Amino acid sequence: MPHPDPKVQRILAAAMDVVARYGFRKTSMQDLADAAGISRAALYLHFRNKEDIFRACSAMIHDDMAAMTQAAFDGPGSFEQRLAAGIKTYTLGFLQALDSGGHAKELFDAHAELAADISAKSVDELQGQLKRLIEQAAAKKEIKLPAGLKAAALADLVQVSTAGIKYAGGPLDQAETRLDALARTVAASVARG
Repeated sequence: MPHPDPKVQRILAAAMDVVARYGFRKTSMQDLADAAGISRAALYLHFRNKEDIFRACSAMIHDDMAAMTQAAFDGPGSFEQRLAAGIKTYTLGFLQALDSGGHAKELFDAHAELAADISAKSVDELQGQLKRLIEQAAAKKEIKLPAGLKAAALADLVQVSTAGIKYAGGPLDQAETRLDALARTVAASVARG
C-alpha cells in the first residue's frame, strides 16, 4: 500500500532501487537523497537514518505482497490454481524485490536484523490468508480435509514450506517449480473422492 505522502513515496521508491542496485551497506543517505531528487537535509526531515528507510521499504513491500497474495487467493480457478497463484505471488514477489541487483544475501541479512518484526507480522498474515483459503474451499466442497487435520495446521505447513523454498536459494524459475509442486501436493492430499 503506497504511503499517503507523495514525497515519502518517491523517497521509498528511490531507496528500493538504490539499495537493490548497490546493497544496503554501500548505500549512503546522500545516495538515497540524490536518487529521490531531494537534499540530504530534506531526507532527514522524513527519516532518522537509512535503517528507518529500509524498515519503511520493508513494510511497504510486505503490505503490497499481502494485498497481491489475497487477490491471487481470491482469483479464479481450482483450489490448486488459487493456492499456487497465492504462494507464488508472495514468495516470488519477495525474491524478485530482494534479488533485482544481485545483493539478495546481504538484503536478507539486513532484513533479518532490521525488520524481523515486520516479517513476522507478514508471516502471520499469510497464515491467516492460507487458513481462510482452505476453510472456504472446504466449505464449498472443493476439498476435504483428512480426519484430524485442521485448516490452521495445513496453513502452517504450507507457510513453513514456502519459507523453506524462499530461503533455499537458486534461480527464481526453480523456486517457481518448487512452489507449483507444493501446491499440487497439497491439493492432491485434500482432493475430494
